[in-house]
Amino acid sequence: MATQSDPQTTFAHITGDFRSAWDALSKDDKATNRGNFMFALQAMILLEWIMRLCSTDTNARDRFLGELNKIDSRYFTRLPAPGKEIDRELNPPRDHEWHLIWSIFDVIRNGQAHQYEQIIVTLPQKKSFAFSLAGGAELGSSLSQIPTKIDRKKYLGYRVESGHGWIYLHAGLLFLDIESAILSSNILCSGLNFPYLTRPRSAGSSHYKFTLTQLEQALIARGHNDLSSTASKGAGKSPYTATTIGPSPLI
Repeated sequence: MATQSDPQTTFAHITGDFRSAWDALSKDDKATNRGNFMFALQAMILLEWIMRLCSTDTNARDRFLGELNKIDSRYFTRLPAPGKEIDRELNPPRDHEWHLIWSIFDVIRNGQAHQYEQIIVTLPQKKSFAFSLAGGAELGSSLSQIPTKIDRKKYLGYRVESGHGWIYLHAGLLFLDIESAILSSNILCSGLNFPYLTRPRSAGSSHYKFTLTQLEQALIARGHNDLSSTASKGAGKSPYTATTIGPSPLI
């Protein structure tokens, strides 16, 4: 049966993918795109992941948020009115929707995931605001150099122009702040188990009501090739986990 990774492994995957992709792109002098939207989404995935990991431990959640507040308290700037509440499965703190970080999560995470652009927030009097994801993996700027290259005073700064407000973010610094708060809060050593999503969601669901044999028959009928290894076939073992990394069997 396919297995899920432990939290330490998943954290290494998320941060390793981000760092490797950023550093590779920062060395590519022919790249015309610098990945600012892609990296911002990955930073929000890390934020959602740590909140899900802490969803059964309020103390761990508060340690993480406390460390993030130490790094930059402006993440918790109180808005004039509440933004959108985040999923209760993430066990957000009380009145979280008033704080800037969760508007960043809502507008960037949901916008990038569903339309590959951040959501523009419509305000009264035909005004609006959004987050500007200025800068990605610029040539010559490895991820480790970002804290010294980005002016922290300008980060989370704002501009109001022609009835629109922009709040400036940098995907690399946002990611590093979240990563640093996770590490300094020592949550990965707390023995927490990640509450992985499941399908079907409930035993009585009508979704995915088929056997593995039925699935295999459907794939064969449409010309899908069987890539099962000789050693594993018939032994009931899979050579892959749910989160395999390494060489692709397709090459």
